[in-house]
Amino acid sequence: MARNTQFLRDKDDLDWFEASYLLNESIGPIVFQRYENSPVDAITVYVDVGIESEMAVLTVKEALGIGDDFISWQKDSIDDR
Repeated sequence: MARNTQFLRDKDDLDWFEASYLLNESIGPIVFQRYENSPVDAITVYVDVGIESEMAVLTVKEALGIGDDFISWQKDSIDDR
C-alpha cells in the first residue's frame, strides 16, 4: 500500500518539506511529513487525535509493514481520555 504513495513538496514557515498520506479503514488518514533540513533523518507520522494511541501505533506499523526497530520515538505518555 505505502509503495504507491506519492509525496508532494512544499514550504511552510519552518522549511521545505515532503508530505503524503494513506487512508486506512480502521483509523482514517495517516499523514507523513519530513522536513528537508531536520537534524534527524526521520519521517513524522500523524493520525487523528481521537484515535486511541496503542491502536494507532499498531495500525501504522501494520499498514507500512514495519516493526518496532523503525520507530525512534512515539508519544511518551499515552493518555487517551
